[in-house]
Amino acid sequence: MTRAVCVWYRGPSIMLAKHRPRHLPLLFLGALVRCECEEVQDFRPAALYDPGDVLDFGVVSVRAEKTLSIKVTSNGRAGLTIDELASTIDPESRDSRTTELGVFKLAFSPDLQALAPGRSSTIAVTYRPCPAAWEGGWAGHLIKDGFDFTTCEDRPVQATFTVRDNTRLTEEQGGVPIQLTARPGQPPELDLVCQAGAGHCNESPDLSTALGCVSLTFGEVNATGAPCDLTLEVRNKKRGGKDTGDLIVERMELLVFDAQDPNQTLRLGSEVGFSVIDENGDPLTVDSDHPLVVGIPIGASEGKRKLKVRFSGATPGDWVGAAGLNAGLRVYSNDPDAQPVKSILVSGSGTAPDIQVLHPGKVDFGSVQQGRTATGTAIVRNNGNAPLQISDIRMRSPSGVFTVSTARGTAFTLDPAGTGNNTVVLEVSYSPSGSGFDADGIVVSSNDVDTPQLLIPVSGGAVPQIQVEPSPTMVFPLPNPPDGRERREELIVSNVGFGDLVIQRFSIVGPAPEEDPMHSSVNDFTIEGCAANPCLQNVTLCAPGSPACVDSSKTFGIVYKNDDASQTDLVSLRISTNDPVNPEWTVVLSANDVPCLFPTPVITVETPSNDRKVNQPIIVSGASSTPGSGASIVDYRWDFAFAPAAFPTIMEVIAGDKSRISFVPATTGLYILGLDVTNDCGAASQRTKTERINVAPE
Repeated sequence: MTRAVCVWYRGPSIMLAKHRPRHLPLLFLGALVRCECEEVQDFRPAALYDPGDVLDFGVVSVRAEKTLSIKVTSNGRAGLTIDELASTIDPESRDSRTTELGVFKLAFSPDLQALAPGRSSTIAVTYRPCPAAWEGGWAGHLIKDGFDFTTCEDRPVQATFTVRDNTRLTEEQGGVPIQLTARPGQPPELDLVCQAGAGHCNESPDLSTALGCVSLTFGEVNATGAPCDLTLEVRNKKRGGKDTGDLIVERMELLVFDAQDPNQTLRLGSEVGFSVIDENGDPLTVDSDHPLVVGIPIGASEGKRKLKVRFSGATPGDWVGAAGLNAGLRVYSNDPDAQPVKSILVSGSGTAPDIQVLHPGKVDFGSVQQGRTATGTAIVRNNGNAPLQISDIRMRSPSGVFTVSTARGTAFTLDPAGTGNNTVVLEVSYSPSGSGFDADGIVVSSNDVDTPQLLIPVSGGAVPQIQVEPSPTMVFPLPNPPDGRERREELIVSNVGFGDLVIQRFSIVGPAPEEDPMHSSVNDFTIEGCAANPCLQNVTLCAPGSPACVDSSKTFGIVYKNDDASQTDLVSLRISTNDPVNPEWTVVLSANDVPCLFPTPVITVETPSNDRKVNQPIIVSGASSTPGSGASIVDYRWDFAFAPAAFPTIMEVIAGDKSRISFVPATTGLYILGLDVTNDCGAASQRTKTERINVAPE
């Protein structure tokens, strides 16, 4: 046989022939020339691992687990493949794809079976200091009741995770070694420290010798002056001299009531001038999406994180938050001894002017004939305990349809409440210039810190006005004991105006929708009978008192069902209407619940390995090892990740039952089948489970 040997050279597309026959043999005279070609360019896979040397978990509580990721980047010129079965941890052993390695557990992303050049993926490594403490071992997600954590191993852990891939580097050196280091620790211990007593506003105290914080006393704060900032230190302490895991504060709230209120009605601290800020004075948000984490540095006896609680005195009154009344500064953390909440007494007296407009809080002229003038009044009062300095009174719009005046001009001072000079009468006139309805507002500018510009609605004609109950907050109480089921509360929207109120839509958004439009808590709340968000309504409520008016209010069901691992959820319900003064009304929805845990898919190939042949049906069933708080899996999503030819058609063995499927392979080779599941509390699996199925000839 005549043979030619060629060398391909990538650069300029040139073929250099080492030997080329002068004559091509005829087919009937002999075999065709065979050309064996070798490519000079190095099309080899390469891998970059980050971190590539040490993956340190630090100290992790024996009651918890911690997951870190190794980023894998294919930075060669050919596809990268991770050999999962050959990748090992020494001195411990492994036995399956998602492998339990004593205190470590690995999860390889499916795309690591064939990672294209330039693409990245991850290997997730989970560390559980005490797997025996969990129901079902590694398969469980709940701690056993009454487990004795003193039986857990307390020595530091170090192992070598050796990654094997298809690069020549690992072939020659036996794999890429990554050190796994971790230290088991006791559960975190929350301690809150502050200065004792009053008179410490805006200090930078040394809290090294301070004792546990019992109360934050702000004293009297004038809203027209500087706010009072008190320093609070959040500490994570060692237990019995032993290291502890990270302290995670996943929620802080401040609730107070007016000491003069006989009903002790709770109000959000933010409504009356309280706030939580960081050491730089910037607002500090602490929730399940932005937890406050306090670890203990190596060699230290405790970890610390300073923050400040601010009181501006913006709302006059004596404000108190007592722990025994479910008020004060409430700190939710993973300290098992402080669960579910640790509270600190809060007190402060606000000295401030407080502008108010007396009932009904608006000027409504109703229907006024064109060409005529109607008059009305509004009374503004200083309900605070400091002088109210009014600097301007004007109509918001310069149209001239409405005018406003007072007997004292537009700039004057109203004395504090309890005196005879704390009110002023605003004279308003309305002269419609055409047909239809008019709406405007009186703007009263003053030194009220909370309301520097008071807006008094003014309308002529049939103008609707929205009223919502409850407002501004709807709370979904946590049942005792928690059951993980959905909860329902009722929201009543009423029209208290003089024209038809049209409810256009409901929108549920997170605490900061501009920064985080896909907040995890949004999906936990729904409008009953309307799954979409925003939920379009187009409901008309007639004006009460008008002829033939039947429905001037409507009740809507708001449903809460936790579908993730969070324990607290806080969102805003925005109600859009044609109310000209309040076109978008906001109600805060607040709920606590047990977490809805993510299910883990499980695939079982029912067809015996000897019967997995071409043109023969292969039956596969799916399940979940972790259904979360739901009792069952409600959705199975099957798909092929790889097949030697076109993907086979997936068929249900029993119509309507997606948990058991079959397919008929058309060719021999390796088939990789994937499964994702969703449980009945709404949580979906976080990683696709894949199963390799080898198909033999008939």
